[in-house]
Amino acid sequence: MNQKVFRRDIVFCFDGQGVVNGHYRCGDIFQLIPVSNTPEMPSYARHQPFILEYGSEKPDEPIMIPTHEGEKALPESVAPFLAGRDKLNEILNLLTVLTNYWFFVYSDMDYAWFAVDPSKEARWGRKIFWAAELDNHIIDGFSNPEGSLVPIVSAEGYYDLFSSDSMEFPDILDDGFRKHATLSQRAKQAYNSACYLFQKGIEIGWQSHSLSYASFISSIETMVASENTGATIEICEECGQRRRRTTKQFKEFIRKHHGKPATIPRKKWNEYVGKLYDVRSKILHEGRILLSDLSPLLQFDNTQEYDRQIQISMMLRKIAQLCLINWLFGHS
Repeated sequence: MNQKVFRRDIVFCFDGQGVVNGHYRCGDIFQLIPVSNTPEMPSYARHQPFILEYGSEKPDEPIMIPTHEGEKALPESVAPFLAGRDKLNEILNLLTVLTNYWFFVYSDMDYAWFAVDPSKEARWGRKIFWAAELDNHIIDGFSNPEGSLVPIVSAEGYYDLFSSDSMEFPDILDDGFRKHATLSQRAKQAYNSACYLFQKGIEIGWQSHSLSYASFISSIETMVASENTGATIEICEECGQRRRRTTKQFKEFIRKHHGKPATIPRKKWNEYVGKLYDVRSKILHEGRILLSDLSPLLQFDNTQEYDRQIQISMMLRKIAQLCLINWLFGHS
């Protein structure tokens, strides 16, 4: 049996209003703790730092990697770090799906020019955060923090919002992580991939609405493909090619795991879901980038169209999120 190693790392939550005002523990999987003595954050700061304590399994067998000279084992000092990093990403991606917050780490700690005050001279530096609590990344086990807990609220209506004045977690969060832990290896691999794509959809939305849109669709497609593994493939008698029924499967997955809003007629909803997928295809296969990317001035010249595209992207984000959550709790 693999030995469990406990780690602690600085991670971030993106939210303009939600403040980390308490700690939270999810069984023996992870613990979230506010950073003590945090530097005063300006009103425009969006990255809330906190400490994540978590356990990961130390590999019993050497991890082999391909090289030009054949397979070689990773050094023993590196293997536990990589295993821990995989677990960290898994936790953050799942937290992003199961809550209304984007959880992440700085994956690109490259050097760049920056200015704390635009009126002052620019300086060369690195995007990084450090806290005194991180003198040791490896710990003996979870700590016992003092203070208040992150408020737990009902999941009913929780996902209708994007954020709140202070950080709140839904009452299904623990159960979600427990359900995830029981998934088969194949199902977990597919679900982790979908969570990764969902998280990336949020991350790259600040650079490209089009790629963000495609990423949210792909998070759903990943689970559609997983559900249809082994399904009978129809062959066209005329051309001998596979008949692709991705749009139909996409609609069926959303019908099964999201449902139809009560205020929208079924036919209109089906048409809307089909259009969501069509937009994705036009972005990736025809290069029809969303106007909000091609023409940033659209938000000033045509506010109605710009707002419509942003609203569709936000709605797609919620559709993908609820599909992933409902799939997880409905999977046996």
